[in-house]
Amino acid sequence: MYEFNGTNFTNLRLYWQAMGTTELTHPFKMSTDWPNRLWSHEPDYSLSEAVSILAREPRSLIFPVAGSQFNDELSNKGAIEVRLEQVAMNLDLKDRAPSEPAIYSRHLQVIESPQMLATWIEICSSAFAYTIDAVSIQKLMRNDDARVYLLTDQGVAKATAITFRTGNTLGVHQVGVPEQFRRQGLAQSLMQHIIAQAYDNDIETVVLQASKMGQPLYQSFGFTDQFHINYIAVD
Repeated sequence: MYEFNGTNFTNLRLYWQAMGTTELTHPFKMSTDWPNRLWSHEPDYSLSEAVSILAREPRSLIFPVAGSQFNDELSNKGAIEVRLEQVAMNLDLKDRAPSEPAIYSRHLQVIESPQMLATWIEICSSAFAYTIDAVSIQKLMRNDDARVYLLTDQGVAKATAITFRTGNTLGVHQVGVPEQFRRQGLAQSLMQHIIAQAYDNDIETVVLQASKMGQPLYQSFGFTDQFHINYIAVD
């Protein structure tokens, strides 16, 4: 039932799964903690059943629904609201020249210590205006396919990102810059670093899910829209 591009959504659900999963009635799974997602690991599923799970779970979960599917199947269902809207985007690195070098005073570091994790949590939570669970990020830090990044500018931590590799695809997640550091080109520098590293690691496709605010940045790097996602919740 998903209308989603397979590469993009496969990376996304495996990224969620890497942070901890609770098995539900086949084919549904949900996050053990943050990021509080419910999803189906197969393309065919009952949307009504997904809504029922959302309604009975004590904590607030959100479930990804393709845009047209939301319009067609949920328009007459009450107590459902869209909590988050994103656009899945794709960058094909094959036959493309590497990006220009980033500003050299800015460094992208993989977080490895408890101190760096605490700083990452503070910066990313501030950027997105919600609290991120450290336990979920620690699981990613131990995952060979994941990298948790902190961007520093002249020694000051100012931006965050996570990458998650599935085969020759690299997913980019949690690109965040707190309000006080915005309009300094930090997200652009961060993406330059990540795309350059993707070339070095023989990545063929970079995928992400963008907010409306973030779309112009990613389009400037050549990302193209793939499909819209509405994340629904039961009020």
